[in-house]
Amino acid sequence: MNKAELIEALSVHFAGNKAEAARMLNVVVETIIHETARHGKVGITGFGVFETVPREQRIVRNPRTGERKTAEATTIVRFRPGSDMKAYVTGEKELPPPLATVRDVRGPRKKK
Repeated sequence: MNKAELIEALSVHFAGNKAEAARMLNVVVETIIHETARHGKVGITGFGVFETVPREQRIVRNPRTGERKTAEATTIVRFRPGSDMKAYVTGEKELPPPLATVRDVRGPRKKK
């Protein structure tokens, strides 16, 4: 699923209004990015945790040329899935039915 498809799926909760669904998704994503950058961690219970992790300076190799060089120390973002997400993905828990579907808003597909 890409961003456009996610907006489409979310639009059912906004009476089919894709612009409002896109605005809501953008606000959530921007807030997660901003707060992770500022505080180093954003946790959403059951979903997961976005956190910054320092990466040490290390030696890397260009796979094409074999040249070795030093990669500077940096900070990366990691996502750790929450317990509910892990349980749904592994099948330990059965997925609940969706609250609504795109078809609920659009109606049945038109036949050609």
